[in-house]
Amino acid sequence: MVEEGRYIADRIVGTKFVELPGEDHFVTIDPDQILDPVEEFVTRSRPPRTGRHKLATILFVDIVDSTGRVVALGDQNWKAVLDGFHQDGRKLVSEYNGRLVNTTGDGFVAVFDGPARAIR
Repeated sequence: MVEEGRYIADRIVGTKFVELPGEDHFVTIDPDQILDPVEEFVTRSRPPRTGRHKLATILFVDIVDSTGRVVALGDQNWKAVLDGFHQDGRKLVSEYNGRLVNTTGDGFVAVFDGPARAIR
């Protein structure tokens, strides 16, 4: 089969024979290994590597028993605690190159480009 592919490629002007690993014609792992050479042949340019996959870690932080704390502290003191919590959270998320997605009253959601940054 490989020889037939080379034979055909040798007879088509401007073609490059690309042999992929494996024992059959069924590609399930990475369709780009077929699509990229085909796109390059058709467009005469190499497809850009855009990094289609990205590792992200989502961090959700929540103050445990916030209702009990509101009752114990009172509304005004609780607001001060909550403001400080959100301010510290924003600072730390920024410091470790995260992105604050949303605040949830007594918590927040942030995204980091890896687990180590989120854990720190």
